[in-house]
Amino acid sequence: ATRDLFNRGAIFGEDYWYKYGKEPPRVLKDAGLTSVEELSSEGLPFVRVQIRYDAYKKYADRIAAACQRYGTDLRTAVDAKDWDKVRELAGDKGDIALGLRPAGIFSTLVLSPDSVTPEAYLMRYYVNEVQFQLRDLQTAAGARDGGAAKEAYGLGRDALNSWIFFVNRVINSRVGEKFEEI
Repeated sequence: ATRDLFNRGAIFGEDYWYKYGKEPPRVLKDAGLTSVEELSSEGLPFVRVQIRYDAYKKYADRIAAACQRYGTDLRTAVDAKDWDKVRELAGDKGDIALGLRPAGIFSTLVLSPDSVTPEAYLMRYYVNEVQFQLRDLQTAAGARDGGAAKEAYGLGRDALNSWIFFVNRVINSRVGEKFEEI
């Protein structure tokens, strides 16, 4: 799915693309954090451990379930060309979609102590990208297009892994376990 000028259809209307008018690297881990100009060269903003812990406790289970379903069940369905299962898993009521809003809220809470930071906008971008790719997966499943389904799955996986890579930087042993990349 494509973004329009006003970022319609996104979970978070204000994200990195909307705010800065450009896309960050597709795979943040490979590109390096210095490739994102708006990020502070002084590191991440300070957010108290208690705030990070409370956010983790509230949202981590839903986020982890969404990541697990994306990395295993959705991948299996796409590889097997089980279009009904792909539509179900990529749908608005599935565990994956239901974990995206909590992922965006979580990253905003743990990266933005006082106001929304460039880092939080960046995480919102990756959450929105996963949602757009889920929509593309539904379209591909409806058309029974294996190539388009694999492409959408890969783009969504890269966005989700970029989100995981970045937020794991603020999760330490006092907050909880880091999320596993897929």
